[in-house]
Amino acid sequence: MNPGGTFNYAEVTALIAPRPFMVEHDHFDGVAPNQALGHEYAKVQNLYSAKLGIGDKTQIKWFAGPHTINSK
Repeated sequence: MNPGGTFNYAEVTALIAPRPFMVEHDHFDGVAPNQALGHEYAKVQNLYSAKLGIGDKTQIKWFAGPHTINSK
């Protein structure tokens, strides 16, 4: 079983909707390139804003490192 390789972030986020969802991403983080993360987050934003009408319950915070979890 390989759920991380089977489902993308937007699909996993759809499972927690309508709960609030936030992404914090360091521009230099090796976890995912900015473009890939932005592409996935656009799908999340579409779900929360366009389909569910709760766009205020999701956001993305971009910052310039180091890799941290701000939790704000």
